[in-house]
Amino acid sequence: DQDLTNDIIYLRYSHDDVFELYLNGEKLVATDYSWNDDVTIELSASAKAKLRKGTNILHLLSFSFFSPILHLSHSTYNLRHYHYNQPYAILQVTNHQGGNLMLVHIENLVKRYGDLLALDHLSLDIEEGEIFGLLGPNGSGKTTAINCLLALLKYDKGTIEVFGQPMTPESYQVKQQIGIVLQNVAVFDELTVYENIDYFCGLYVSDKKRRKELVNEAIQFVGLEDYCKTRPGKLSGGLLRRLNIACGIAHKPRLIIMDEPTVAVDPQSRNKILEGIQKLNEQGSTIIYTSHYMEEVEQICTRIAIMDHGRVIASGTTEEL
Repeated sequence: DQDLTNDIIYLRYSHDDVFELYLNGEKLVATDYSWNDDVTIELSASAKAKLRKGTNILHLLSFSFFSPILHLSHSTYNLRHYHYNQPYAILQVTNHQGGNLMLVHIENLVKRYGDLLALDHLSLDIEEGEIFGLLGPNGSGKTTAINCLLALLKYDKGTIEVFGQPMTPESYQVKQQIGIVLQNVAVFDELTVYENIDYFCGLYVSDKKRRKELVNEAIQFVGLEDYCKTRPGKLSGGLLRRLNIACGIAHKPRLIIMDEPTVAVDPQSRNKILEGIQKLNEQGSTIIYTSHYMEEVEQICTRIAIMDHGRVIASGTTEEL
């Protein structure tokens, strides 16, 4: 609950490291520093101009196994990594009394395809740490809403913010922290299981050593250790879905969007996928989960919005609904 306008920010690390610090998406500093050094960061005029009333986001990008300490307005914050060896640490600083960080804010979203109103003034708020279920029949607008959220689809009216920043096709710093698992399996038939995951992880992580660690973790997470050299065409439907998930989560995103990931899979694979989603959430990721299976969202989601004809007709916890 602090005003950052006249603040000086400084960091201390307990290990040699290289880091970048962002405020509301603007890079403040990129440097390396040594054991127990302090780094002082004065806000530039352009950074101050970007400060918002309400939520401001400090985003630290580093590659350390240790958590940094940040000092702000004479207060000390231990910035924790979201996962072991996860390179992102986020601090939310607000000028108002608030709860969890609002990761996704959608307000009065309208999308038309000719005479068809696909999204009818859709409004959604999703907080950090949730498994948020988007439930509705086919054609209710779930996938259209997701595509607009990811700035893959132009919309006619409304506001979309992700991590407190307006979402645009050029919001690469925001998109780097998002993982998407599409309804239709999107992998390369010419590549093996390992090569597919390595390719998609490589879109986000350029360091080969780190990428190898992340790929192996993703393979273990979805249980595909015995299929690393197998091509997708040789996998069963359930295993193919697991590969699709691994490709979307290998870079350990902060926000994961899953668009009906259990369509046409057997019960055993379906349970494996649902358990994996809960585990991802426990490790720190926020999940948006779209489905038309009521029992799935009831089983795993902390909060649910029911969509029909492009708008939310009811929302709340399972008990509230």
